[in-house]
Amino acid sequence: MDSIVRALRGIDRRLFLEKQLTFQNDLVWCVVCDIGSGQPPVTLFEWRDPRGEPLPLDSGIVERVQRMERDGERLAQRALDANARMVESQRRQSRDAYEEIARDMIPRIEDRRRPVFPRSQALRMSRDKRRAQGEKI
Repeated sequence: MDSIVRALRGIDRRLFLEKQLTFQNDLVWCVVCDIGSGQPPVTLFEWRDPRGEPLPLDSGIVERVQRMERDGERLAQRALDANARMVESQRRQSRDAYEEIARDMIPRIEDRRRPVFPRSQALRMSRDKRRAQGEKI
């Protein structure tokens, strides 16, 4: 990890690594830039695979920083676009999961003709008595 931090500092002295907790409670390595002037540090990117899963820390993170654009506005716009795509993908997966549940549950719900009410102790005893007398219930 120290060699990666040194390599990042070689690219820009304001860069450092930080482990952050995601909304899905995953720990992910992030490259962060300390912009100074009393403002909080800015996360440049999270070290993830194309599916969004956190990756283990390796030298690929330094290579990615070297390939990054230095234009802040285009970089920010690309990050916003990537986040929007990820949110849409998660919404689509969630919607597909709900549709699958609905396909399974709706026939079960619609097939019921009347609600099932809880049976009382007196009803059970009454039926037991009638069965004992030979009636088919």
